[in-house]
Amino acid sequence: GLQSLAPGGKLIYLTQGSNCIENEAVVAACLSSQASELQLKLIPASHHWTPVSGWPISDGHISWNVPSPDKKNTCSFTSWEEVPQVLRGGKILQTMFPPT
Repeated sequence: GLQSLAPGGKLIYLTQGSNCIENEAVVAACLSSQASELQLKLIPASHHWTPVSGWPISDGHISWNVPSPDKKNTCSFTSWEEVPQVLRGGKILQTMFPPT
């Protein structure tokens, strides 16, 4: 994807899902991992996309919680710093959180 873009090119990432970890976190991780190699910026979808009839458009979220993988514990985490050491790098990755 990103490595194939021509200078000034655009990559549009659209989903029908509402899970921030599968949508916004993927984009944020991609942007941060390529930041030193490419000049990247996030542009709201509404600036480049005309909604198809009946399909709502959203510019996405800038914050979200990451749920605990423990089904018995319904807590969620708002930042990587809140995640207990035992959960880090296994079921919960730092890239699941909004960029700071």
